[in-house]
Amino acid sequence: MNTILIGLIVGIYAGEVPKIQYQIADLNHYVILGNVLLYIGLGITTLIAWPLPLLHGRKPYVLLSLALTLPLQFPQAVAVQSYRSPRSVYYVGLLLPRAISGLALGFANVNFIATLFDLFGASLQSNHPHQELVDTDDPRRQGGGMGLWLGIWAWCFVGSLAVGFLLGAVVTAHLNPSWGFYFVVIILAIFLLMNVVAPETRRAPHRRSVLHYFDEGDNLKKKVARGEVMLHLSSDGPKYWYQEVFAGMKLMTSMLIQPGFLVLAVYTAWVYALVVLVTLASTICNVSGVNTNCPSCSVLFCRLNTYGGHNMSALPCSRWQLALRLLCH
Repeated sequence: MNTILIGLIVGIYAGEVPKIQYQIADLNHYVILGNVLLYIGLGITTLIAWPLPLLHGRKPYVLLSLALTLPLQFPQAVAVQSYRSPRSVYYVGLLLPRAISGLALGFANVNFIATLFDLFGASLQSNHPHQELVDTDDPRRQGGGMGLWLGIWAWCFVGSLAVGFLLGAVVTAHLNPSWGFYFVVIILAIFLLMNVVAPETRRAPHRRSVLHYFDEGDNLKKKVARGEVMLHLSSDGPKYWYQEVFAGMKLMTSMLIQPGFLVLAVYTAWVYALVVLVTLASTICNVSGVNTNCPSCSVLFCRLNTYGGHNMSALPCSRWQLALRLLCH
């Protein structure tokens, strides 16, 4: 359920973008950068902090993330509370908390799909594997219905964008745009309460790794240490949290230099980026008020080739919008 949060937060904001622009007299279309900054912050924290729950558990980081994100919605709501003159203070009040929200949500994002692996394992073996005898004691069969839950997680990860966009559009049609942020506050409070009640999925015994190694006398030794990542690279566990983080960065680098893994990672990221682009494209294509006589704002018809084969024509765009729409081709 926690996975729905990011999609709802992004979608509600995207659905409100046209009215927020009108509310704060955003002549340069800076408001659209709100979700861009959120995703940048989300990516930075996810990239760096993913080994930390292996040391300290998942629940503290989820609670910390939601507790930090909740109050950051209020400055955004205040910035769009009423009609504003085009002053930079309102842009800062809207976009800066947006970027910090992305950094805070990254601590929860590293735990979403990993929680499923803690609960159900990572096995996807079929009940009738091809040309293989079925052994009920095979550890690969300890997935606990992982395929079903992975499908539900995938919908929560992607489909929540459309649900959030619908909620944002409803707010735009009937309420002040600040109510979109207040709805996010209510949603975050509900999920925060749920996570306070929910148990830790990665308990202390599971945050210990056992390493078998041979000493100088070729004797088999066993060592128990905290964490997992650093023990994949050396025979010593991390003493401080930043050692596990550095080990995680080093492990990611060694994985990304493998061509197959790099191609798969880029392809997965590109697919999700296209889903976000197509789902929220109406926000970009509904932006108006650009000077059509400006040479740098010439009319560009951006074709979004969706699976249905439909084309969406865009409105005149500024320099940065032109660069963004070129990515659609």
